Amino acid sequence: MEQTVMEMIRDMLKVDAKDLESRMDDEEIWDSLQWIETVFYLEEELKIKFEEDEFPEIKTPRRLCEAAIGKVKASEKS
Repeated sequence: MEQTVMEMIRDMLKVDAKDLESRMDDEEIWDSLQWIETVFYLEEELKIKFEEDEFPEIKTPRRLCEAAIGKVKASEKS
């Protein structure tokens, strides 16, 4: 699942895997428009929904990936 989400993020940012891997904790890898487009894309593709109060916690690719995986796992349990 992690690889799938990372590929989705990479595709949205139009960066290669090596660049994304080296910038997993970098908030400046994307501007605000790229960030929100990526969040919305993951929501649509993974059939998940982030709450507005979660946004401050998911500003890096690593945190977005972790949060998306957590949402998918939670939805599978219900």
